[in-house]
Amino acid sequence: MNCSARETMKYIDQTKFGDDGNCFAACVASLLGLSIEDVPCFNVPGKNWLRLFEEWLKPRGLVPLIMWGKGGGIIPDGVHYLAGGKSPRGIPHSVIYYEGEMVHDPHPSRAGLVEISDYTFLVSVIICPVKCSSGSSRLGIWRPCNGNVRLIEGTMRCEKCGVSYCRTGMGEA
Repeated sequence: MNCSARETMKYIDQTKFGDDGNCFAACVASLLGLSIEDVPCFNVPGKNWLRLFEEWLKPRGLVPLIMWGKGGGIIPDGVHYLAGGKSPRGIPHSVIYYEGEMVHDPHPSRAGLVEISDYTFLVSVIICPVKCSSGSSRLGIWRPCNGNVRLIEGTMRCEKCGVSYCRTGMGEA
């Protein structure tokens, strides 16, 4: 476990409650280091919340990876992720987990979930090497040297070989 990642994350609390609550937005804000005001409500009547969430994440170079159900998957170590399910108050709720344990409930009760229905991971997607204008539309991570790709001076770049990448929804690297 990387204690510094767990200790330095700023956990955000929800500011709205009940059916119009913003627990999901609070969890997303916590995971991305944003304020709750920077994350919209994705629960819009008549709209698909997941599509809205995907569109909001896209310019950030992220996609949601959701594991539905009560288990059966392998949860990666060292990663914060969302868990969704039923709260003790009987309504849908979201919390943050880390290595199989709840580390933050954005509700003031801090009671967590009585039942988990899904896990959501925010996954970085790199779509092509060097220039997006090359016409490549391959999705996925392309790392010929298996180095770590991270944001360096505003560009997604491999720390090992220096190859530049573009992020989903962005132009040339």
